[in-house]
Amino acid sequence: MRIITGTIVIIFLNLGYIIPAKAQLTGGGSTQENNESQSSGSLFERSGYLKVGWANPKGNFGTPAELGSNYNSIFSGEDGMGAQSGFAISFEGVSPTNTLSRIANAKTQLGIKYGVQYTNNPVDWSNLGGGWETSTEYSSFHFLDLKLGAVYAIEPVNDFIIDLFYNPMFTLVIPGEWYYDGSITDEITPYDEYGELDVPFGLRHGIGFQLRYNAFLFSVETIWGSLDYNFYHTRTGSSSDEEWTYNNSLKNNSTLITFGLAF
Repeated sequence: MRIITGTIVIIFLNLGYIIPAKAQLTGGGSTQENNESQSSGSLFERSGYLKVGWANPKGNFGTPAELGSNYNSIFSGEDGMGAQSGFAISFEGVSPTNTLSRIANAKTQLGIKYGVQYTNNPVDWSNLGGGWETSTEYSSFHFLDLKLGAVYAIEPVNDFIIDLFYNPMFTLVIPGEWYYDGSITDEITPYDEYGELDVPFGLRHGIGFQLRYNAFLFSVETIWGSLDYNFYHTRTGSSSDEEWTYNNSLKNNSTLITFGLAF
């Protein structure tokens, strides 16, 4: 009986030594795996962004046309273009270019940023033909931007990420058509004024920051650059028809403030 009891005690003592040792080895492996997982992770795990917000024109692009102005002064660059605050919607993606690194306690990572963006800025040309009795119609400025640039992501605390980005963009302006009908008050001479654009295009630049927390984001971006405008201005119904053509590089600057989701 003593032999059996002694054998059982020895077995339990051996189990008591083996199980903690095995647990320690297993725990060490988990720690190693966690460290490897952290070093091989990404700050761009949610690599797609859908953003919607405000598009605020700046500079000459957002300056109202002066009273009495016409297409000539607007598209020659002598007068403000009369763009108003509108909206922007974009779909963007990010691909990491390197593994995670650290600065102090913050994680950092570089990436390539790309996407497509649509912006709509209404136009206020109510001052056109000042001194005339006019009926004016005009369409908005419609911008289509193709973006490609770089982004630097910083995660100072868990799940809160700051993106600093710069992206050149190729911009097309979807052509609109404008006209106003009027008559000079003293001569009672009717006019029909038409304006038509080719497809303006050019290279613009965007720089800004983006704040991400889990799937939610907030972004501010400043856009600047000039676009080539080919504009045709026709006046009919007067004593003689007239036509003007303008080919100018005009600045189209704006600030975008957007909210969105990362997925």
